[in-house]
Amino acid sequence: MRKFNFFDKSDSLNRDVKTIEVVASSLFADWLDSQTNDTQAWVKAMNFTAESGTCLLVPGKESGLGKVVWGMQVGDDPWKFASIRKVIPEGYYQIDASALKESYPWHTMFLAWGLAGYQFSRYKLGKNLGQYLLMPESSAVNNELLISELQATYLVRDLVNTPAEDCHPDFIESVVKDIARNYQAECWCLTGKQLIDKGYPLVHAVGRASVHEPKVLGFQWGNQTHPRLVLVGKGVCFDSGGLQIKPHQSMATMKKDMGGAAHMLALAQMIMQHKVPVRLELLIAAVENSVAGNAFRPGDVFFARNGVSVEIGHTDAEGRLLLADLLSKATESPSDLIIDYATLTGAQRVALGPEIPAIFTDNQAESGRVLEHSQKVFDPLWPLPLYAGYVSTLNSNVADISSTGSMPLGGAITAALFLKRFTKPEVLWMHIDGGAYNLTSRPGRPKGGEAMGIRALFSYLQSRYA
Repeated sequence: MRKFNFFDKSDSLNRDVKTIEVVASSLFADWLDSQTNDTQAWVKAMNFTAESGTCLLVPGKESGLGKVVWGMQVGDDPWKFASIRKVIPEGYYQIDASALKESYPWHTMFLAWGLAGYQFSRYKLGKNLGQYLLMPESSAVNNELLISELQATYLVRDLVNTPAEDCHPDFIESVVKDIARNYQAECWCLTGKQLIDKGYPLVHAVGRASVHEPKVLGFQWGNQTHPRLVLVGKGVCFDSGGLQIKPHQSMATMKKDMGGAAHMLALAQMIMQHKVPVRLELLIAAVENSVAGNAFRPGDVFFARNGVSVEIGHTDAEGRLLLADLLSKATESPSDLIIDYATLTGAQRVALGPEIPAIFTDNQAESGRVLEHSQKVFDPLWPLPLYAGYVSTLNSNVADISSTGSMPLGGAITAALFLKRFTKPEVLWMHIDGGAYNLTSRPGRPKGGEAMGIRALFSYLQSRYA
């Protein structure tokens, strides 16, 4: 198991553990007065004033590093703390205990430290940064939650970063089965033509052109008397766009199109780790949207699992077809809550940019609660409307509904409205449309696959089912 560059007190014996003193810029003058003459002289010589996100290495009395000073202020972005790992040398560190006060977002700062050490090393060996931080014994940080958040985020990053040559439907199946086995969940899998026999025609249509047969994967976990929670994930392991093939620039990162499945699998893992009192069901469609003689075509009509006929508007809008079958399955039994997650539309990123997933639901009160938890744990999500006025744009002359409709604008909304057709109004349903990918590197969040919104969702679920 990964250590995430943390250590505990039992590992600190006979080690030279240096202190990181966190200093509020507003209290800098008082802090400086409390320091030794040598430290005061060094701070002044280095023109250090504890401005937000700045770091000072203070030499020891004899030689080498004495301690580290990190400047911040209340209200800071806690992710800044990850950048400290770029300036401090290898070694063992501890946060000055006197600084561990509830006024700072310590939990997210420790999370940022752990995530800053992430490297995708499946094909190229990374370099251990050799920096280790003492896990705190303080209510300011929930250590158990911290480790599970790191595990979940690393899982999403690893899955999204793995190329489709190795991260294909069979591989997704193996990951689902491993996690189900770890938590004694009851796992099942349907492959290829079994999807037609068992009622997943849209999933089969999308994935039938690939040499890797399409799959629907799932597991159940928890006490049957608890509220039923269903997590649904889009797992397009590679999206060429199908017959309406993507241009190179759009196809370059399409290994990430299984990011929805990765997120729901990671969220399910967190729920089981923390024994949240729910009857959990996970549903994932794992396919490749490929080009071949039997690829589905624009203008084709298929009947979804729930009997609704769907006209294919564009073969590159395949993710919503997978979710249509899975949401139909999810709503066949009474549920307390259904959440789906998909890297569904470019329109979502046009609206909110690459870092903020969109959340859609008709229940504005619950949407507001998710948003509160999002802000609490520094894991952004933002609501977009299920605007009923756009439903008519999904009308089809030959089928019950068009997969893409007639309007070129508001694509994230019309996609969500399409999905709504496969839910039931009496069931609370939330749809998350996110990118699952960092286009550039930021502190604690390197370029590449990224978990977006699952910590917010987990915080909300813990509160909902407490």
